[in-house]
Amino acid sequence: MGDLKTLMEKIQSVVNKDDIESAQKKLQEGKFTLRDLQTQLDSMEGLGSWDKLMSMIPGLGSAKIPEEAMQTQQEKVKHWKHAISSMTNEEIENPEILEKETSRMQRIAKGSGTTTSDIRALIKQWKMLNDMIKSQSQLSEKGMDQKTMMKLAKKYAKKIRL
Repeated sequence: MGDLKTLMEKIQSVVNKDDIESAQKKLQEGKFTLRDLQTQLDSMEGLGSWDKLMSMIPGLGSAKIPEEAMQTQQEKVKHWKHAISSMTNEEIENPEILEKETSRMQRIAKGSGTTTSDIRALIKQWKMLNDMIKSQSQLSEKGMDQKTMMKLAKKYAKKIRL
């Protein structure tokens, strides 16, 4: 059945309230950088292993997710964090420049011990999350009805991959 109460307690113990408020303000403005993504990944890591987290979420605890798939996801996140750490502030704040200048991607891959395809996957994931956040911030200004929420869910449901 999961244990949402324990999960929420873990989240509150790991995350700083000021950081949450700052992140919420940025998200409401539709701003989301790789630094924000890295902060989220760090927070998730502080909560424990993915299989423990999944077991606390109702419905996912009984899901039969292969252990190797979970390990692959954790490795991917670790590579992304290393890649972000190897970027300049300009690249973190404006990841679009990486697509235009592939030499930057190569430098980041070498410096982080990853591949350029890992960097491309990170940028792709960031773009998708950024689009979702911008859509949500625009809709929150206008108000969101159930039909609009369903459209958003369909649009992004297949695209979300960690």
